Amino acid sequence: MAAKKRLNELPPSNDWRTTDEQEIERRQLRAKEERFQIVNSTPNHPIFSTFQVASGSGRTYAVEIRGLGLGEASCGCVDFSSNGLGTCKHVEAVRLKLGRRERAAMAEARRRGSNRWEVIPDRERGTLRLLVSSGRSVPESLREWFDAEGFLIGNGLKAAVEELEALTKRLATLRISQDVEPWVRSQLRAEERTRLRRDYEVNVQTGVWPPQETRVPLFPYQREGMLHLAFTERALLADEMGLGKTIQAIAACALLARLGQVRRVLVVTPASLKVEWEEQIQRFTNLSVELAYGGFHQRMKWLREGAATDGFRLFTVVNYEQVVPAVDEFNELHSPDVVILDEAQRIKNWNSRIAKTIKRLKSRYAFVLTGTPIENRIDELRSLVDFLDPSVLGPLFRFNREFYDFDERGRPAGYRNLHVLHQRVRPILLRRRKADVETELPARTDRNLYVKMTPKQRRAYGTHEQEVVRLVQIAERRLLTQREQDFLQIQLAMMRMICDTNYILDSKDRECPKLAELSRILEDCIANDAKVIVFSEWERMLELVRDSCEDRKLAVAWHTGSVPQKQRRTDIQRFKDDPPMPGVSDDGCGSDGAEPTGGQCRGELRFAVESGEAGTTDCSRLAEAPNAAGDCPQSDHRRFDRAAHVGDAGHQADGGGECIGSRGKCAVRTTPKRPQGDGGTIEGAGFNLDDFAGANRSAECATGSAGDIFAGSLGAPRRRADRL
Repeated sequence: MAAKKRLNELPPSNDWRTTDEQEIERRQLRAKEERFQIVNSTPNHPIFSTFQVASGSGRTYAVEIRGLGLGEASCGCVDFSSNGLGTCKHVEAVRLKLGRRERAAMAEARRRGSNRWEVIPDRERGTLRLLVSSGRSVPESLREWFDAEGFLIGNGLKAAVEELEALTKRLATLRISQDVEPWVRSQLRAEERTRLRRDYEVNVQTGVWPPQETRVPLFPYQREGMLHLAFTERALLADEMGLGKTIQAIAACALLARLGQVRRVLVVTPASLKVEWEEQIQRFTNLSVELAYGGFHQRMKWLREGAATDGFRLFTVVNYEQVVPAVDEFNELHSPDVVILDEAQRIKNWNSRIAKTIKRLKSRYAFVLTGTPIENRIDELRSLVDFLDPSVLGPLFRFNREFYDFDERGRPAGYRNLHVLHQRVRPILLRRRKADVETELPARTDRNLYVKMTPKQRRAYGTHEQEVVRLVQIAERRLLTQREQDFLQIQLAMMRMICDTNYILDSKDRECPKLAELSRILEDCIANDAKVIVFSEWERMLELVRDSCEDRKLAVAWHTGSVPQKQRRTDIQRFKDDPPMPGVSDDGCGSDGAEPTGGQCRGELRFAVESGEAGTTDCSRLAEAPNAAGDCPQSDHRRFDRAAHVGDAGHQADGGGECIGSRGKCAVRTTPKRPQGDGGTIEGAGFNLDDFAGANRSAECATGSAGDIFAGSLGAPRRRADRL
């Protein structure tokens, strides 16, 4: 009853205004309400000992009791290390148990205090400290290590800890806190990072090592990003989309591999980007890479075999959904030296299951990559930083108290102290906008995102694929008749349409997996103040894009062949003049000089049919046949007799199609261009205003004032789809 009464006196969960005292009370209440299994590791010390506390989640934490006052304990949980309260629910649970089970020993402890000598880290002075109780002097056996005030003599941390560990076997009352080992390790690693960077720069300048860790030179800002990731150790790279965060992370891993610091890198990315990571690693380095596939049991078998044989590649690429159910197995069996979180906005919601689970991944190095560190609220940035180092921004209650203004109900009403927030994250966060590095950028950057077809699409695709295979087998024996050639073209066209969505041919089936990927791209672009033009060959595909945008309260303006020219020009001018927005247009609309321009990012929904082995076909990014015979306009390419061609990346086919070498799935291509203009900053923090005002910006989007969207159908009139 007392606990319930006390709980009612605390602010409700939707009231963010709490004091330290109230937060301590919350943890005391949790200690009373939750069930813990508590075992004393050294029973000869009934009170001032180390206790193993198993929580209801199944995880076990070590709790040290050094005294009975606040701050005289330690716990291995994340909450204790970051909350600054000096306690947590595990510590309070131990104290509750001791108060019930060890009453006599507790009474004696209150009178006399601890009889143990405790070695703890002193973070303010950057050294080790021996806790000396009032009225006691440092024993003779410890005087060569600690002065009269209890501080370590000299700077040899590693040697001191080793000697003191050996001394604990002879002096039973001496205990080295569990906080010492990770603190000393962090100090030694900081010294090592400084030395490694100095040695690396010297070896590059003297020509011992190459200036680049990739097969192609990095831009200066990319090399800066590589060094930031590699030598910050746990870092956030928040460059705007299109500046090459992937290659910077790959280069940082290659550099660390050269320095002998890493053997295993775990890349956690959305499923649609796994192939892109593989291609980037193989294209820019000679480092080994492996993609994780299969169900849970298959992945567990792969992890166990890899651990038993040390058979893991340098890079292992997995998607978020594969890690969540097996995070402990990845920690234990894969034991990555580096964890890379790509599109890390997946963990922006600190209270989500995926965020809580991913944050349990353990590694010395951690790289967080995202183009939108803040989308709606600044506590999203805190969630990202929390994965890297929970102590940087502290617990959520302290973060809210420091950086939010509250209304009368205790809900956030605005921001405060943003310059302090920037100073806190400056050491670990690096963010550049296109405008910052515009002079270093190439004219255009292409990016391919691969999206799997749904089972319905695959079945529909297979029906037409069978006809294509049949005609190809005939063509191997004789020339096709004109009727057969026309029928082949129709079947190939239908396969391309189905790669987009069955809706193009079946108005009752609106399923389209590309919309989800496109939505993420649009969110990223809008968050970075980019104008976007999205192209598609099929008008029905654009209907789905339009409906999706309208669901998100974004206005849509069509730009297809059916739109009168005067209206087109009006819409185009509005697109140019209005604030940053996404746009959707069409290949065939540029012939009258009214093609939308001014976009910093062009997204093209294009698809192709590629020849497979044994007469089979699959879908890939569009490389439409340049002519009826299937000849590629590049003279050094082979003839492709399936009315489509896939060759080396970068070779342009007629009509804007691009010959590429990757085989497989449907794709969305986005083409970021150079930006125009720059955004403001807050109090010299170096962030664009929208980085810290995302909540207001989202509200504007909800009313439609964030801008219009252009839609169009690339090249092919709708009647062609209807006729087919």
